[in-house]
Amino acid sequence: MAHDLGMSTRTLARRLAEAGTTFFGVFEAYREVMAKSMIADTDMSFTEVAFVLGYSDPSTFSTAFKRWTGRTPTQYRKQAGD
Repeated sequence: MAHDLGMSTRTLARRLAEAGTTFFGVFEAYREVMAKSMIADTDMSFTEVAFVLGYSDPSTFSTAFKRWTGRTPTQYRKQAGD
């Protein structure tokens, strides 16, 4: 990622720290946005969503999703459909 942005990994880490975040924080925020979108706007199974987002275990994805939203993927999809 740093190379694609034309900087060293240390410079990227320093700039992210100046912005009050980390690469992992940015990556997790992306995962959260994409998970919400895929669950609300598609009929993909939760297992498919988990694997698309790089989770090797659907239960780990479900735990992360509940941490982000306070709801399970099933509850979130049901509420999005109401």
